[in-house]
Amino acid sequence: MAESTLAEKLVALVTAVKANALPSSVRDAVYRNSLQVLGVARLGLQNPIARDAVDYIARFESGRDATIVAHGVRAGNASSAAFANALASHADFREDTHSESSSHPGVVVMPAVLAIAELKGGRLEPGRYVEAVVAGHEMIGRLGGAAAIPTTERGFRPPSVYTVFGGTVAAGMALGLDAGQQVNALAIAAQGASGITHPFFSGTDEWFLAPALAARHAVTSALLAQAGVAGSREVFEGAEGVFTAFAGGNVEVDLSALGSRKFEVERTRLKAALTCGWNQSLVNQLREMSLVAGSVKSVDVKMSLIAGEYPGVAKKAGFRTRSEALLSAPFATALQLVRGSLDHDGYALLDDPQLLAVADRVSVSSDPALQGYATVIDAVLDSGKKVHSEDGNDAPRFSLDTADRVLETLRRNYASAGVDPARVDALAAGVRKLVDADDATAIGEALGG
Repeated sequence: MAESTLAEKLVALVTAVKANALPSSVRDAVYRNSLQVLGVARLGLQNPIARDAVDYIARFESGRDATIVAHGVRAGNASSAAFANALASHADFREDTHSESSSHPGVVVMPAVLAIAELKGGRLEPGRYVEAVVAGHEMIGRLGGAAAIPTTERGFRPPSVYTVFGGTVAAGMALGLDAGQQVNALAIAAQGASGITHPFFSGTDEWFLAPALAARHAVTSALLAQAGVAGSREVFEGAEGVFTAFAGGNVEVDLSALGSRKFEVERTRLKAALTCGWNQSLVNQLREMSLVAGSVKSVDVKMSLIAGEYPGVAKKAGFRTRSEALLSAPFATALQLVRGSLDHDGYALLDDPQLLAVADRVSVSSDPALQGYATVIDAVLDSGKKVHSEDGNDAPRFSLDTADRVLETLRRNYASAGVDPARVDALAAGVRKLVDADDATAIGEALGG
């Protein structure tokens, strides 16, 4: 009998998850993360690229299968709805973030599963939503965790290259694909794995589309496999396979048993601040330090290698577009010190003299001793006083660690955006039914209305 390929091993591993055997902390993470990822989708329509693209989907790719955020229940076909909802969530830029895979797993996984659930009439088998979300995160965490750094170094974006495989497995589980079909779906998905870091250097906005295209392709790949389309069993490690193409060669993927380490969905953090995930701990620490822009002479920021060297994070001047500012740690520092918060209005102030002056006083460097989101801050005040703050590798500052905090923040952000905060209550009820009862009807109504 032929030895199992990596795709076969991963499918067997991640799809073995059983909702009734999961720790309560995992179910809590699925609920909390679903609230955030689906909740910020409406806010993402403040970003022009999301607003225009979602309007396009609603107009030219309409259907009766699945909900499109703010455009109606069952207003699109399943693949298009997954694209639209994923794009809106990512475009708000306060979604989820996973350091090891350098990606936003839920942005791809959750819209894909929701689209399939609605395609199937609004209901999944008992426990299937949780199982699909957990499996999708495991796929992304294990693949991206092994290959994110070399992939980024070669100019590709892990948030779309590897998330497509997690979204595909999750969509396949929602569809009820068998193991063979899942492997075929992964091979099909590889043909759509994509995304380059060039926009971070050009200052353009098309990078927002990459995870959304991954969500679209994930749903399509699962449906094609269900229809009988077949593909390679060796798509990851085979000659000129995924790892050779994107990471420069085969990598070692963690195949440890589920539950032998913390689940990837639990390791996924939620972004409260409107900036890159690598800047979240920085902004939260600055808030705690209570620094005032007028009294700060310099700010030295140290990050992990993957964070400090990520394209655009260290940029401190010459901001041409909101994309450049969103990625920049110096610009995020300036917004926090000058305005006291980071919101969409702040990213319209790219030529504000005070913001640019503060950003110019911020330097970003990498420290090999730091991991993931860990950040060290050393500020010097005009008085000469030095102020220090840091977090550990295992305890980066992320404030949205409970569902209640997610809901509180969503209500505040909805009100700030001119959206009725009462929508958050409907969203919470819909997500609860989806997680606990595998019923997607209420979340469809809350998201699409």
